[in-house]
Amino acid sequence: MKRLSISVLFILFAYLAVPASAQDSLRVLSVSPRGELHSIRDALSIVVTFSHPMVALQPTPVKISQGPIELDPPVSGTFRWLGTRTLAFTSLDTLPYATQFRGRIPAGTTSLDGKVLSADFVWTFTTPRPVLLVSHPRQNEKWVDPRSPLYLKFNQPMSPQRIGDRIKLVDQAMAQSVPLTFSHPDSEEVKTFWDMKGDLSHILKVTPVHDLQTGTSYQLILEKGLLSAAGSAGLAETKIISFKTFGPLRYLGVSSPNKKKKLIEPDRGIVLHFSNRVALSQLVQHIRFDPPVQIPDYYANRTWGQERIHLPLPFRPDTLYRFYISADLEDVFGNKLGAAVSDSFRTVSYTPRVIMTSGQGVVEADGDRRYPVVFINKDKVRLKMAVIAPDELIPWLLPKKDLFYGDEQLPEKLFAINRVWKIPRKKNVRQLFPINLDEVLVPRKTGAVLVEIDEMNRTRRRRTFHRALLQVTHLGISAKFSPHNNVIWVTTLKDAQPVIGAKVEI
Repeated sequence: MKRLSISVLFILFAYLAVPASAQDSLRVLSVSPRGELHSIRDALSIVVTFSHPMVALQPTPVKISQGPIELDPPVSGTFRWLGTRTLAFTSLDTLPYATQFRGRIPAGTTSLDGKVLSADFVWTFTTPRPVLLVSHPRQNEKWVDPRSPLYLKFNQPMSPQRIGDRIKLVDQAMAQSVPLTFSHPDSEEVKTFWDMKGDLSHILKVTPVHDLQTGTSYQLILEKGLLSAAGSAGLAETKIISFKTFGPLRYLGVSSPNKKKKLIEPDRGIVLHFSNRVALSQLVQHIRFDPPVQIPDYYANRTWGQERIHLPLPFRPDTLYRFYISADLEDVFGNKLGAAVSDSFRTVSYTPRVIMTSGQGVVEADGDRRYPVVFINKDKVRLKMAVIAPDELIPWLLPKKDLFYGDEQLPEKLFAINRVWKIPRKKNVRQLFPINLDEVLVPRKTGAVLVEIDEMNRTRRRRTFHRALLQVTHLGISAKFSPHNNVIWVTTLKDAQPVIGAKVEI
């Protein structure tokens, strides 16, 4: 009871602290929108909430022509009471962009119960200013065509006649401004830019009066205050787009595709570097190698440009290659190399590796019961094999994380065979040697064999394992399942003859 009495006294004190005049006056509790708007949709309706009921409760809000909201500049529209205290004003048309509006609820506005607004309630809001959404060229873009116009896409219509001197193009080398003209592009001009679709009145085409200099850095400056087609609220802050025009086409060198390695591995190809973008289809027409290298025909269809072109060609190991590039090689802008190029590189040996088909497999028991493995520049690996009993097979057939393709080590005690397998290595030659499954199967000729090859890469952070679970069997199974019944065929792998009376467990 004591705590309750304190609360009551506090509320009473707070109530008594409010001046009588404030208790009797009408107040505006909230208005929206106000301040800087980021979307024109935020200004579709202007909503004001009062502290006292302004109208009687209506079964359905109806539009009316008058209400206690005044806007400067004036806007035509309709009013509607949402309940008894909240008034919404909806303009007949979308408000203009980049315009500051002053809203006012005049003093003397009276509520339904006679409460009066003692002073004007004033607030402002500004519809969205112009904002640059996309530019071509983009920030820090290289290889800009000096003959091409520049394109700027904004969030609202722009007027070429209102640009004035608020957009400048500055030659960084000469510290001089380039004379410009402004217009709107047609749809054909911007169709190659996926991000320039939509209302063309939002796009400014900026055309230098003369072609820009090649190989030159420029800054396109959109100054604070840049006006759009409507309103006087301009760009909020200065925007600078730096770019560089393309220069002469030059060959810059050859390297390995692996940035961490300077050595060129024969099965990874080479990378050719140019100062401008060159299409692979153009390069393969104008390059030749000594000794000769076969270039795939499908490269002729790769027409997009790159300044760093990867050529994964079938080079020989430990070989010195010379290559020649014709002076007629063109970049994507039509610039020719101008002078023939001659350069060279040397490949190293193949990286030591083991190639084995991993995963589940079937080996015909009536065959030689061997499983093929390819070795390149390997002289030894560790071979492990285990026979998996039939009652233990199902867990191995279920998905196991990284069983066949990971580097998780399996328990050593699992394997009956665990030995170093020495390979009679021939340098840079792909050598195929089979695993003899009889080594673990004997005296049986069938069974499930888990095979693991450990590459024994001591220099790597992780060891590389290759694993296969092989069912050595005389039988092949084909099955057809349906909601109504199932059909199972069991045949021999040797001659595909049906096996009468085979027992099948599902």
